[in-house]
Amino acid sequence: MLDLALPLAVSFFCRMGMASTDSAFVGHINDGVHAAETYLAAAVLSDMCVNVMMVPPLAFNQVLNALVGQAVGSDNPKMAGVWLQQ
Repeated sequence: MLDLALPLAVSFFCRMGMASTDSAFVGHINDGVHAAETYLAAAVLSDMCVNVMMVPPLAFNQVLNALVGQAVGSDNPKMAGVWLQQ
């Protein structure tokens, strides 16, 4: 179980670290037109919107992957076809 969980945890923390680094760099932008808080708010809001739009398709994909894998593993390709066509 740890063999499966470790890469997932590393991926999660790397993604979280990348978002934190992006926010830190964007928070230091100062071009004289807008304040750094404006750019930081825009970056964080866009990151939140992307995550909200991206999570449901990924969750659906993971569930479908498990169901089709179970159908193929039990030597039932007809059921795999049913899951893929719904």
